Amino acid sequence: MFLQKIQFPWRWLSIASLSGSILFGLALPFILFRKGRLRRLTAYPVMAFILVLFLFNISQDMIPSTPVSRADFQDKITNMYQEEACDCWWPIWAKREAFDTRRPDAGGRDASTFGSTEYTSQITVSAGRAGQLRIPRFYHPYWTAAVNGTPVQVNKDESGAIVIPIPSEPADVSLVFKEPAYVWPATILSFLTWGFILLFLSGYYLRRVSGHLALTHLH
Repeated sequence: MFLQKIQFPWRWLSIASLSGSILFGLALPFILFRKGRLRRLTAYPVMAFILVLFLFNISQDMIPSTPVSRADFQDKITNMYQEEACDCWWPIWAKREAFDTRRPDAGGRDASTFGSTEYTSQITVSAGRAGQLRIPRFYHPYWTAAVNGTPVQVNKDESGAIVIPIPSEPADVSLVFKEPAYVWPATILSFLTWGFILLFLSGYYLRRVSGHLALTHLH
């Protein structure tokens, strides 16, 4: 569970690894060549470094990996949405006890789910004592709720499950996961920015390679 508490900074490792690989490839001509000639004092350590990486990937990733049969792979793909996700990616306030009860709990009142998707839930609650409706979904600030059409505050209990206040009269509860309006523009801008960076680096690298080949040809 330690990774669960520090997960967010380490998600940048995939981006850092990709960027590091690109930068290493772009830097190779400057490291290995000087005035069109191979620098052996730097070429040998670079070759040794690449060999170590190659051997590490084979010994630590490829050899220890366990092959999966076609039938097992197909079964895993078919049932992957029903399997429990790795708890290391759960929110820091989430606990396994949130799913001890798989049905909505209204403190003794009848609660029935008549519509539920990945991002929505529709629940009806019978009349009874005013209290809270506990829904077996992990709390997130982007969850919004309405009771009988009136917006209410979405909270969480000690296990990280969603808790919604409900009145004594019958209640129609609507739970919707709603991202802020800036998410889609930010996503598009992010893709455009990465595309521009990759296009710029590719053009720069091709110009360097073309210039190096032309210089080598002249020599």
